[in-house]
Amino acid sequence: MRNPIGMTKAQGLILQRMGLLVLLSAALHWSHTCFSVERSFQGYSFLDGNVIGYRTPSAPVVIPLAALQELYQDRYQAQADENVREWSERICRKARSQDIHDLVYKQPIARIENLYSEALTPIRDRRHYQDDNSFAQYLVRHACLETLGYLAFAKRCEPHVMPPSDPWQKVQRDTLAMKQLIQQAKGRFLDIQSDYIRLRYAYQMIRLAHYAKDYPLVIELYDYLMPKIDYDPSVVEYWIRGHYAGALLALGRNVEATYHYAQVHDRSRGKAETALRSFRIRTDEEWRQCLLLCQSDRERVALYAMRGATSESLALEEMEKIYELIPTSPHLEVLLFKELQKLEKDYLGLYFNDHRDYNKRYFNIPRPNAKNYLAALLAFVARLAEEKQVARPDLWKVAQGYLELLSGNYYMANLNFEQAADLAPGDTLRAQIKVMKLATQIAAWQEATPDVEQQAYSIKLKDPHYEAFEDFTDYLNDKLAHLYRQQNQVGKAFLIQNTLRDLKPNPQLVIIDSLLALCDKPIPTRIERAMIAKSDTSTIRNDLLYMKATLFMAEGNLEAAKEILKAMTPDQLDSYGRFTPFAERIGECVHCRIYDAGASFNKAELIDRLLSMEIRAVTGVPSADTLFYQLGLAWYNMSWFGHSWFVTDFYRSGAGLSLQQRLRTKDYVLPHPVFPLGNRENFDCSRALAYFEKALRLAKNDEFAARTAYMAAKCERNLQDVAAVPTAQRTRQYFKLLRTRYNNTEFYQRIVRECKYFAAYASR
Repeated sequence: MRNPIGMTKAQGLILQRMGLLVLLSAALHWSHTCFSVERSFQGYSFLDGNVIGYRTPSAPVVIPLAALQELYQDRYQAQADENVREWSERICRKARSQDIHDLVYKQPIARIENLYSEALTPIRDRRHYQDDNSFAQYLVRHACLETLGYLAFAKRCEPHVMPPSDPWQKVQRDTLAMKQLIQQAKGRFLDIQSDYIRLRYAYQMIRLAHYAKDYPLVIELYDYLMPKIDYDPSVVEYWIRGHYAGALLALGRNVEATYHYAQVHDRSRGKAETALRSFRIRTDEEWRQCLLLCQSDRERVALYAMRGATSESLALEEMEKIYELIPTSPHLEVLLFKELQKLEKDYLGLYFNDHRDYNKRYFNIPRPNAKNYLAALLAFVARLAEEKQVARPDLWKVAQGYLELLSGNYYMANLNFEQAADLAPGDTLRAQIKVMKLATQIAAWQEATPDVEQQAYSIKLKDPHYEAFEDFTDYLNDKLAHLYRQQNQVGKAFLIQNTLRDLKPNPQLVIIDSLLALCDKPIPTRIERAMIAKSDTSTIRNDLLYMKATLFMAEGNLEAAKEILKAMTPDQLDSYGRFTPFAERIGECVHCRIYDAGASFNKAELIDRLLSMEIRAVTGVPSADTLFYQLGLAWYNMSWFGHSWFVTDFYRSGAGLSLQQRLRTKDYVLPHPVFPLGNRENFDCSRALAYFEKALRLAKNDEFAARTAYMAAKCERNLQDVAAVPTAQRTRQYFKLLRTRYNNTEFYQRIVRECKYFAAYASR
C-alpha cells in the first residue's frame, strides 16, 4: 500500500507498465489542476480479519479488513442477505436462498399477484402446484396468503424508497402516494393474524414515513404499531428501530436516537454502518442520559461498542467498560482489532518506512500521543490475556505479542507468539501468529549481512505467509533498503525497492557505480545475483555502462562516455539502437517520421563522429562553418526539443516543458508519480546555440547564414521558454537578424510559409 495516489504498489506497477500513470504527473504536482488526487496512508498491515471468530454485524464497519469485507459485502447486499435468511427461517427452511432472493427482489408485482391467485384455489389443486421457484411453490401449496399479500404490498412500496440509479440525481418522492400506502397498510394491519407479517407491514409503513421525511409520523406509527406485535427477536425490528432513530435524530432527540442506533449497530449488518455514522453524543451529560436508557448489560455494551467504534475514538476506555460488563463480548475483539490497525499505522516499520515524512505531513502519523497509548493498551491486553476471562485468551496473547512488536520489543513479541501458539486451537489464528513472527523477524534485522540476505532470499522464495500479504514485499524491501543505506550500499538500496527502469529517467552516478561494483563482485549473495540478473542469464552490467555513458554524453563529456563504451562490443552497442541526429527538420515534431535521415550511428560511433567534427572545425578547415552547423544541429536534435532526444535521455515527458516553467528547477529534474528519482529532462540548448553562433560567424553565403540564424533563433526561443521569460521581455535577436538581413533569401520565404511562429513575428 505504498503508492502515493491511493493504490497498492502492485496496482501501481501494473499501471506503470501500461504507461497510464504518466498521465497523472501533472495532477500530482500542479496545485490548480482540475484533477483530484486521492491521498492514502502509505504503510503496512498484517492483520487477518478471519481470526475474529465472532461474526458481529458491526465488525466489517469498524475494521474494514478485506477478509471481513468479502464476507459481508456492502451494506445493501448485507441487508438483502439478512432478509433472505430471515424469510428462510420464519417461513420455509426448505426453499433455496437464491429462489427467495429472486422472488423478493427480482420478480414483478404481477408475478406475486398471480401466486396469490393460485393460493386461493382449492387445496386439491394447490397440493400439486409446480413452480421452478421453490419459495413460490411453498407459498402457494400452503396458501400463505398473508405472506403473498405482504410481498405484493412491499413491491408497491419499493419505487418510493429505492435510491436513484444516478447518485447525482435529485430525488423527487411522491409523498401523497406514500402516505396513501401507509393508510392502506394501517387499515389491514389489525386483521393480520401473523405477528411476523405484522412486523413486516410495520417496517414498510415506518420506512415510507421516514423517506417522506414526515418524522412526527414515524414516531406516531412506531408508538402505535410496535406494542401491537408479539414477535420473536427479528432483524426486521432493528431495521425499524434504525428508521425510528433517524426520525428522533431529525427532531433533535440525539440521546434517544443514539440509544436506538447502538442496538441497531449491535444487531444488523445492513444498518450497522448507518447507525455508526449517526452517533451524535457530544457531552458527558448526554452520555450519562444515554446509558440510563439501557435495559440490560448487552444494551450498555452495544452503546460502549458503538462509541468505541467511531473513527476518532481511542477505544481503550470503552474496552475496559465492556470487559467489566460482559468479558466474553465479541465487541471486545472488534475494538481490539480496530486499535491494532491504528497502532500499525503509527509504528509498524516506522523508522524504515520510506513514506514516513509523507504520512506525517498528510495524516499526522504517528499520532502525537500514540506512544503512551500503545503502552496503556499493551498493559490492558496483557491483563486480559493473563486473567483468561475473555472468550479467546489465545487471541489476546497474540495481540500482546503484536503490540510488543509495534513497541520495538522483538524478544517479548516472539515470546508471546510462542505462548499463543501453544494455546491456539485453529489454523487461522496459528497462521496469523506465523505472519506476525515473520514481521518480527524482518523488523529485528540490524545489518544487511550475508546471513540476513540469505534469510530475505528464502522468505521471498519459499515462505507462504510472505505471499499471503502483499504488504510483505514493501515491508521486507524497505527494511533491506534502510540497512543498505546505513551501510552506504546505495545501489542495492535503490534496486531492492525499484527496477533499473526507474533509474533511467534520472540516472545517478553514485548508484550506477555502486551497481557496477556489485556486478563485478566475485561471489555475490543469492539476493545480489537476483538483483543484477537478466532473463537471458546475463547481468545488467552493459545496461549500467550504457546508462553511465548516456549520462556523461548528456552533460557534454564525450571523452568520458567514449571511454566507458569501450567495454562494449559493436554488436552490443547496436542492440541499444542506432541514431540519426544530423537529420535536418524545419518544423517541430519530435515523433514524426524522418525522411532522408542519412547515416545512422550507434552511440560509440556517434561520439567518434562528434569528436572528429569538433576537432576539424576548431582547426579551421574550409568546411568549418558546415561542421559547426552540423554539430549544432546534432546537439539540438539530441535535446528535449529534437527528434533524437533519446540519444541523451531515456524518458521524455510531453508535459515536461509546462511543468518546468511552473517549477523552474535549475537542474531540470522534474517530479514524477512513477519514477522515484524524478525525471531529468534535457532542456539545455546552449551548447547547440554556441555551435550555431560559430557557424553564423563563418557563413560564406546568405542562404546558409539564414538557415543557421533560424536554428539559433529556435535555441534562443527554447532557452527563454524553459526559463519562463515573459513574452514582452524576450529578445528574439536571431529572428530580428533574419527579418532585417536575410529577408531576400529563399530560405526566409520558406520559413515564412512553414513556420507560423516566425510568420507572426515577421508580419508585425
